[in-house]
Amino acid sequence: MGYIADHEGLSRWNPTEAKESIDILTTLQDKTVGNLHSTEEQMLRGVISELQMQFVRAPEIKRQQEEAEKESKIIKEAFANPRDGPAEVMASDNEEE
Repeated sequence: MGYIADHEGLSRWNPTEAKESIDILTTLQDKTVGNLHSTEEQMLRGVISELQMQFVRAPEIKRQQEEAEKESKIIKEAFANPRDGPAEVMASDNEEE
């Protein structure tokens, strides 16, 4: 779902692949009914449930990551080219010092 960076350090957003993985685990759960110990069933059910919740939350988290990347780029650019970066006015010309 893109939460964890791969071996290259990149987060890849692929909802289709994530959904297919969840569907495979659900199929596994259906095919193993009666063949697992209760702890194994609980673990599989818990993993599937958690993945489904994360799948629903993934678009919002992706949006937040993109916003954080944009902010990071702005900050890096400000340090690389301080004259071109954003500036805040600390005092106006009308104030006496």
